[in-house]
Amino acid sequence: MRLIKWLDEHLEETLMIILLIIIACVTMIQVIVRKVPWLTSLTWAEEFCRFMWIWSVFISLPYTMRKGNMLRVNVLVDLLPTKVRNAINIVIDLINTVVMALFFTGSITVKICTLQLLMMKNMQLNQ
Repeated sequence: MRLIKWLDEHLEETLMIILLIIIACVTMIQVIVRKVPWLTSLTWAEEFCRFMWIWSVFISLPYTMRKGNMLRVNVLVDLLPTKVRNAINIVIDLINTVVMALFFTGSITVKICTLQLLMMKNMQLNQ
């Protein structure tokens, strides 16, 4: 039970730390390898780091929403009464949920199209 509670509280931040360490190490290795004349540069390092950045952004979204640390301007919202502020926060959370649902359905659509293209290509190769 304690493990589940710890994972609930710290999984995202742990994954973000690990991803950022991996990104820093791969980038540093790429720079060092590029400067050594007898070694060939890592062809996969830039793309790998780019995808790790993307993953770290999407993993950080639930963490920032849970902690309430999203980047937004609260100057006007802080001037409003508490009930109006709470209503605005609910609307913002609903908009965020809709956007995340659109991202999810879009990614599923892209994945399905990619799999269909791969299957068609395999069928053409087998003929």
